This record gives sequence, structure tokens and C-alpha cells, in this order.
Amino acid sequence: MRPASHGRRPGLLRWAGRAVLVVLIAGLVASAVQLLRAYPLVSPVVTAAAATQLGAAPALPWPQRGEATLRVTGLGSMGSSGPLQPIPMASTAKVMVALLILEDHPLGIDQPGPTVTLTAADVADYQHDVALDESSLPVVAGERLSEYQLLQGLLIPSAGNFADLLARWDSGSLAAFVARMNQRAGALGMVSTHYADASGFSPASVSVPVDLVTLAQRAMRDPVFARIVAQPAVTLPIAGTRSSTDALLGEGVVIGIKTGHTDQAGGNFVFVAQSGVQGFPVEIYGAVMGQASLPAAFDATRALVRSVVAHLHYEIVVHKLEPVALYRAPWGAATGARPDDLLQFLYADGMTLRRQAVVRTLQPPLAAGTVVGTLTVEVGDQRRMVPLVSSSPLEAPGLGWRLTRPPG
Repeated sequence: MRPASHGRRPGLLRWAGRAVLVVLIAGLVASAVQLLRAYPLVSPVVTAAAATQLGAAPALPWPQRGEATLRVTGLGSMGSSGPLQPIPMASTAKVMVALLILEDHPLGIDQPGPTVTLTAADVADYQHDVALDESSLPVVAGERLSEYQLLQGLLIPSAGNFADLLARWDSGSLAAFVARMNQRAGALGMVSTHYADASGFSPASVSVPVDLVTLAQRAMRDPVFARIVAQPAVTLPIAGTRSSTDALLGEGVVIGIKTGHTDQAGGNFVFVAQSGVQGFPVEIYGAVMGQASLPAAFDATRALVRSVVAHLHYEIVVHKLEPVALYRAPWGAATGARPDDLLQFLYADGMTLRRQAVVRTLQPPLAAGTVVGTLTVEVGDQRRMVPLVSSSPLEAPGLGWRLTRPPG
């Protein structure tokens, strides 16, 4: 029997060797499969807050009576006060007159435009306005005034008879022109504004501060309009030299727009002011209505402009090293997503900075500085986008992790 057992041993050894070989081959195949498998994509986790409040909102010195609003170019509304119901606008209506005239009869800088010869009807209109104690400028039949001079008389000393004169010259009749004023107001979204006359002397010509600021911003886009409302005085052939009704022009901050005052309206003032915030130029539009007097409207304007300027900043709000998202791979490698550039914004205390990060999944290896997404930042009406880049390399996994990672 023993010799027979010796005969089976070589066969068992052969089978054992084959089994070991199969195991080795299977192991090699499995290792090769593991090594050839693609690295998994690495997904981001956004770490930046979606919104951040920039300081505490200020309490602006709104007037105790009437209505008011402020708007900073680039930031939007800074708030409003009062009931915001339509009230008499007085001579601020003349801004719409000037806008329509310049849209219908555009002027270039230093161009006088067409000449208008005044008639006896224009003299009678002036005498009628004087009898009503409406602001007006003397004229004589046969006097020749250019379009530019008529706009100066309309906007600087606030001649109501020039509003009617321009209206008839443009549209043939006062009624036709007033209808166009209301149509243009509707097109501008001035939903609380109604014009009953061209000069604004009628208490039925009503508006709200928000609408008047909308109109002012549109009118100031015309360089001829902007030049006229910044002038402290005008000299005309018959009327002589007349000063602007805007008493704040000489103070160096308010650069114009339009005053308005009647017994029914009180003191109204639509204005644009310019200032510098950390060297950044800022435009502040506003309107105050229904004040006790025109000087009171000026006082309210001074207080509002000074206060809002004190709460404006022009600063870096997004830094290049600020982390926005984090990538962490299963094998321990990690990198971040950061802005490729800093972002500097104008903002007011209490405003909200909003961030929206769009970042993609990554396939390692990845070099530092690779663009991985975008960051959109909004403050008020300002919106800017900056690329996001990887803050460091994202290394591929090592041999050990690649061989031992679970399947799937």
C-alpha cells in the first residue's frame, strides 16, 4: 500500500502548483484591473455663505413732513419716507418738458438749435402768468430765442411761460403736449405721475419722489440737459441775467436738476449730488416733496446727502485668498476653490452681499491655478463675476490606495 501513496504525491503537488498559479494570476489580473480603473471624480462642497450683511443699516434723517426718496447709482434705493401718495409736483414738471423737447429736437453740446420768434400770444401768456403769481420771464413780440436759450429759461430761473411756449412750439397746442408728457411718463414707469399742465403750476399735476427720481436719471443722460441744470445763472436778451432757483448749486455737492414751489405743493426739490467715497465717484439722486418751503426742502436735501455719504464705502469685499469651495478626495488629497482676482464694490452700511458659486467636479491630477468654476457677486444693482481657481494641486491617489480601494 505505501508504494501506491508515493505514486499519488507528484499529482497532488502538480494540482497545488496549478492552484497557486491560478491564485497568482487572479491576483495579478485583479491588481491590473484596480490600477487601470479611472480615478473617481472629486465633488466640491461650497463653503462661502450665500449672503452676508455689510454692517448695520443707518437711520437716515428723513424729513418729518412730506415725502422723500434717495437712490445711489449702482446701489439702487436707499429708502423712502412719507405716505408716497401723489401730491402736487409744482415746477419739477418742467423736467419732463425739457426731456421731450430734447428728444424731439436733439442738441449737441454748444449747439443753440432752432430759433423761435415770439409773438403777441407769448406776451399775453407771460402777462397771464404774472397775474397768477407764477414764475415767469418777460418777453416781447418779435424776440428771437434759440431752443437752448428757451431750455435755459425753463430750467434755471424756472419760467412757466417758457414751458407753455416750448409745448406749443413742439406739439402745436398745450393740450397735445401735455398728453405726450403723460404718455412719456407711462413709458418710463412713472405710474403715480399725472400731468395736468406743462409748467406744474396746476395742483392737479401730481407725482411721487420715486417717479421724479426716475425722470431725473433719464433726463441727466442727455449732456445738454445736464449742462443746463448745472448752470448758476442765465442771461437772456429781454429778461437779462437770472439766477438759478437751485440754491445748493454753489455748495459743491448738488450738481443740479429742478426745484418746485407753489402754495399747494410746498417746497419740492429733485436733485443729483456727486461725492467721492475712498476715491470712487458716487452719484446720489433724490427728491423731497411737500416741505414747508423751498429752503426747508434744501435743508432736508443737505441732511440726507451728508448722512448717506457717511455710510457709503468702496472696499474689497472678495479677496483672492478667500475660500469659496473645498474638494476632498477619498484618498486624502484636498484643494480649495478661490477667486482668481479681488472684487471691490461700492456699498452702503446694511446692504447685503450675495454670492453664487458654480464649481465643477474635478478629475485628478489637477495643477494649482486651474479654473474650476465661477463666483458671481451682487451688491445692490452691481453684479460682477470672477473665475474660481484651484488653490493647490489635487494629487492623484497613490499605489496603495489604488490597489486596496473597494470595487465599484
